[in-house]
Amino acid sequence: MANQRHKEKKGSATKLFSEGSMRKIKRSDKTERKQVTLLLASNKRVKLIHDRKASHDEKKKKFIQRYASTDEIKSKIGKFASKYKLNIDAIVDEIGMVYLSGTIKNLEKAFNVELHKFEYKNESKRHNQHIDGHEGNYHLPEDIHSIVSGVIGLSHIPLEHYAPDSNTLEQDKFFSAAVGLNPTWFTEHYKFPKPYKGKGQKIAIISCGGGITKSNIKHYFNALGIEDYPQVKFVSVDGSKNSPGSNFSYDFELATDCLVAMTAAPESKIEIYSTINSIKGFSDAILKICKSRTGGPKVVSYSWGTKESHYSDTEIESVNRILKFATLVKGITILCASGDAGSTNNYNSDEDSPLEVQYPASSPWITACGGTKINTNEKGKVMSEVAWNSQYNLYDILIQNASGGGFSRMNSRPTYQKKWLSSSTAKYPKTGRGVPDISAHADMSPGGIGYWIRVDGKYWVGGGTSAVAPLMAALVARLNQACKESLGFLNPLLYEMASKDAITSINKGTNAMRNGPKQWSARKGWDPCTGLGIPNGVKMLKFLKQRLKN
Repeated sequence: MANQRHKEKKGSATKLFSEGSMRKIKRSDKTERKQVTLLLASNKRVKLIHDRKASHDEKKKKFIQRYASTDEIKSKIGKFASKYKLNIDAIVDEIGMVYLSGTIKNLEKAFNVELHKFEYKNESKRHNQHIDGHEGNYHLPEDIHSIVSGVIGLSHIPLEHYAPDSNTLEQDKFFSAAVGLNPTWFTEHYKFPKPYKGKGQKIAIISCGGGITKSNIKHYFNALGIEDYPQVKFVSVDGSKNSPGSNFSYDFELATDCLVAMTAAPESKIEIYSTINSIKGFSDAILKICKSRTGGPKVVSYSWGTKESHYSDTEIESVNRILKFATLVKGITILCASGDAGSTNNYNSDEDSPLEVQYPASSPWITACGGTKINTNEKGKVMSEVAWNSQYNLYDILIQNASGGGFSRMNSRPTYQKKWLSSSTAKYPKTGRGVPDISAHADMSPGGIGYWIRVDGKYWVGGGTSAVAPLMAALVARLNQACKESLGFLNPLLYEMASKDAITSINKGTNAMRNGPKQWSARKGWDPCTGLGIPNGVKMLKFLKQRLKN
């Protein structure tokens, strides 16, 4: 489809549309308007500053030197936009990012692609969702080909989460079959430092749909006998709004995220960022948090994601730049769920299913949160904790959930992981970011325990790695309060903490799906089921206070 004036951008194909799992429906409406994000090429000769002791100004200066665009580059982008009748909605100089919008017709001409509507062939949960995309690589005019490194938003792929589909009797029986515990039970189990409850801290929760009412929150805390609970602020991203009652599954997800974080860090403030259900929506929410002018959140919890292979190389590279900016320059800690479908990220696995990790959890700039299962006796005493992998029958249907984890094929292995993985006796791949980094209880299967929550006026038991991310976000908020500063890019510190026994390794269990490949297993040290293991908040704080002195 390319012509002499356009040049193919290698690595820009969205792999989902070429793997055979999608059905093409029709061409996208040419009159529909769409916004995309252009990431401009970087000056790789400038090295970023990772040192925690470096000042914010030093880190920002280096970041801008590496990514900021010149007047010449912006002039070329301006001419490109004008030629194809696209609007420049905003330029974020410090990241080297340009927001462009226009009709589908003009975007197709600008990037020399055809945009189509698609649907999933076999995944009934995601039928009828709004999915746009293009087959193959897009193309760029030759005069800007070398100055554009990637585009976010040409494709629209909904992300997934772990929650019941609807409020039915069958779901009611299942999601009430576990014992629901006040999330503070888990803060005690993981020894969150008690003097610090998150005072003066803000936690951002990014929501890709649905909503929660202040009335639901009030009744939940009243039931717990708590009158003084965190304030909640709702923030709109890209026109999306908190919309309780519009989708029960999405409401369930947000209630889990919100109520676990609020209960585990009861003196913090919560900001809910409602955004579009796509990777662009996620990255736009991160950027909005970064741009907050009123002392924005320094901790972010995100419980959505999908298979890493569903994105193009250039798209992941582009989103990673925004995450890098948030962690390194803005000092924000971002925690994401690693997924609930084990080593294949596929509930319908067979022996030929590829091993998959979930994005954005697989980004090296994110703290990926995996799952464990706490086993208790009849008196509620903890007997053991293993990698989360629960199989059970519900109305003669086998249901299985397991901690997402494995190795990235699209993100290189970060420095903070190399020592841990190279010293392991396990036969791990020699390259690729390992997922997850840290874990906590995610199980909610019948007969077990889970997180007690309230959704749309009704009490349920929640779980999944979707509950681990906000629980860990609450722990980080409490540690930030205790340390009197933002921990920011957390992962290098986590791997140091583990070497000082502030994180307890989980040595039993697997995240292999029943009919899938027999990988992976929990083991001493880091593993692709539970990462470094489970936190000990008191020991983590002791390590941090000593570390921050030096």
